Amino acid sequence: MRRHADHYLRYVPLLIAIVALASVIATAAATPAASAKLLPRAKLSRPHIPGFIVTGAAFTVRGTLRPHHADGAQSVKIKCYFQNASGHWVFEKSVWATNHDFGSITRYVASVTLDAPGYPVLFRLRAIAPADSQHRTTVSRWAHGSVLVGE
Repeated sequence: MRRHADHYLRYVPLLIAIVALASVIATAAATPAASAKLLPRAKLSRPHIPGFIVTGAAFTVRGTLRPHHADGAQSVKIKCYFQNASGHWVFEKSVWATNHDFGSITRYVASVTLDAPGYPVLFRLRAIAPADSQHRTTVSRWAHGSVLVGE
């Protein structure tokens, strides 16, 4: 039994509504929201560390952060990693660095103690400035060094 062409015409308004709704959704998805503006990144230097450290001994990590941040605040986190026997990097700890005025920029300083396994290993660390009201999260380049086994 053949259906008459008028039978299919009753679905046309529904199809038009579906196409219109899809167009509205596609336009909304392509338009960025006003609150989702892209913030700039702060400038964060690679941490300055000694080339060799001794297990259990404290060492100082320094670097710079631009633009200027409040003196005494903790705006930078230092994340430390060890290389295990299979060559994979394993997270060890994170430490907050303290800001210090250094002219028009901020210098961050942290004291870090690493407890490496009982054999010489490589370590690496990086500085991270979490997002704030004026900047996106910023991550520095890696700083590498060696851990010597203490007595």
